[in-house]
Amino acid sequence: PTTPLPLYISNLPCNSVDKYEANQILAMRPLTKQNLISAIQAATLSRLPYALPLHFGEPNEVGIKDLSKPNFGEPLICKEGQLPVFWGSSLTAQLAIAKAAPEFCIMNSPHHLLVTDKQDLELAVTK
Repeated sequence: PTTPLPLYISNLPCNSVDKYEANQILAMRPLTKQNLISAIQAATLSRLPYALPLHFGEPNEVGIKDLSKPNFGEPLICKEGQLPVFWGSSLTAQLAIAKAAPEFCIMNSPHHLLVTDKQDLELAVTK
């Protein structure tokens, strides 16, 4: 899409850490069933945690009442033969940080995720 993806505050809670807590913010893209299957197949080859959709189908099941009214971004319309597919958004972390209100924080900006020389498995929490 040429407009920002629609983002919705869901009813799916994140695992909280200390004072940092928030519900998942989900990005929605309308996909056909075949494209959804392809997206899931491609995501299973990736070790990235955000590759798999978190939900597809009925938006009410994740607390989204109206697809035409995203909390952020521009709405996308599901055409005939498409269903709404939802992925996690990095904006979730910003919501948790805003609620926690720390004195100082370094965060990514939209469309510019964290870049590091560490491999993804080196960043895994082992405790």
